[in-house]
Amino acid sequence: MPSSNFDIYELLPRRSRKILNNRRRARYHSLPRHCLRMEQNESPWGSLGSEQDYSQYPDPQCQLLCEEAAEFYGLKKEQIIAGNGGSALIDLIFRVFCQNDKDHILSFSPIAPEVRHLADLNGSHLELLPLNEDHQISLFKLRAELRKEVKILFLSHPNPISGRCLRGIDIVDAIEGFKGLVVLDERQLNYQQDLSLLPYLKDFPNLVIIRSFSSLWGLAGLRLGLAFGSAELIEILQKMQRPFSVNSMAQAAAVKAMRLPAQKDRVLEQTLEQRKILIEKLDQLPLVQEVFLSNSNCILFKVKEGQKTYEYLQSEGIEVFPAFQIDKNLEHCIRISVGQEEQNKRLIKALKDMPSKTSLRHKIMKQVGQGLKNASLILGMGVFKKIIG
Repeated sequence: MPSSNFDIYELLPRRSRKILNNRRRARYHSLPRHCLRMEQNESPWGSLGSEQDYSQYPDPQCQLLCEEAAEFYGLKKEQIIAGNGGSALIDLIFRVFCQNDKDHILSFSPIAPEVRHLADLNGSHLELLPLNEDHQISLFKLRAELRKEVKILFLSHPNPISGRCLRGIDIVDAIEGFKGLVVLDERQLNYQQDLSLLPYLKDFPNLVIIRSFSSLWGLAGLRLGLAFGSAELIEILQKMQRPFSVNSMAQAAAVKAMRLPAQKDRVLEQTLEQRKILIEKLDQLPLVQEVFLSNSNCILFKVKEGQKTYEYLQSEGIEVFPAFQIDKNLEHCIRISVGQEEQNKRLIKALKDMPSKTSLRHKIMKQVGQGLKNASLILGMGVFKKIIG
């Protein structure tokens, strides 16, 4: 692990240090909950067109949310920062710690497309190593790369494309001795909570873990994520975060959700049950060549013809993720989200029907049918013209 005299400030580029020293940022602080607020030019007349009152700016530090999250995850509130989705927090970390067109981020492929996009937006050099065939990291390759100038090690746990978790011991081995920042993306780990590395935060001051309320919690439309780290690291991120990053509705919804653990557990149980059934059904389909293990609410599987299957499902009104388009090692692979029972049945039926619906005979019959329909319309128009003529 990093030495006891590890200084997170040494990782900051000069631009970030300059902003941190700007005292004016301190005015975006949380106010007492019953304070008379007359400093932000807010409307005292409530919110037009809404039964709820959103006339005041949200708590910039998300105090109640962080207090609730601290109790839920067994941490201190000083170790938590909330953001407008997990991707916004990843963007914040890249922006704070990476110097434009100079610093390097090391990760593994496949990687979430938005992470690649965020690295590009912040002018960082993203280098990707391939995962092993079992979707695990190669420590030998990783250690060789970490000897180079790497500012951030970004690990997805589980991988957002395959849904597969990394081995905890491999993650710890990767972190130990690394003097840069380690970002562990656990946004999809709600379905395998026992594999979280949150307990290791006390051992690694250079570790930051990202979580999300999108999938299991069902709050994707409100955009809310959390980042966990040392109090010193979180304080830096808070001072560098854009003002009022999380809206009032998202903060309130997340607090309410964490106070209803029974509902979360019920959704988790139903998701895991449907995932098991869906994997079994996919494995029985002739056009499916392989179904990969998953620790998340998504399933990656390989078919005979990826592009053809993807386009066919689109024609059936089913949108899936074309994993084969983002990684050459995922040739003909498609990723799906685990749906409710009826949604999963619709997907399986569509895949079962694909051979017959994409056959040459079916295409010819479909074209003939469309031709007859067009002819009927033309004849109908001719009769109509005679009547009115």
